[in-house]
Amino acid sequence: MKTLTSHTPEVFAGSYQPETQEAMRKLSAMCPRTVAESCAKWGMQNADPLLLMMDSVIRYAKAYRARFDQTMGEDHMARDEIAGILKGIRGLLNFDGGVKMEADGRTLPDSKDNGMLEDLYWKACEIAGIDGDH
Repeated sequence: MKTLTSHTPEVFAGSYQPETQEAMRKLSAMCPRTVAESCAKWGMQNADPLLLMMDSVIRYAKAYRARFDQTMGEDHMARDEIAGILKGIRGLLNFDGGVKMEADGRTLPDSKDNGMLEDLYWKACEIAGIDGDH
């Protein structure tokens, strides 16, 4: 029997938010068979931590809106917290993806595509109701 770990693609297959799945489809349509697409697919298949964090923020912001009937941006306490989280995740895009680091860098150039994650950043800001420029 196969043991599922955080590195096992089956753990996350099909569980990404629709916005994340759409960002991957968009990248694949715009950049088929490119390094960018390969890196993003590798990150999705192996649950890159930066991708999971961005996907989780989107999920949380949607749950918050459903529970409280307002965006996080409309709540002065929640607004500052989610903005800080998103800013931090966005800042980490300057570094290698976690899956690549776990592989000791002996693989593709990265385990994420920064353009795709930047698109998800703006989508998360929209869903959370915050200004991503600040």
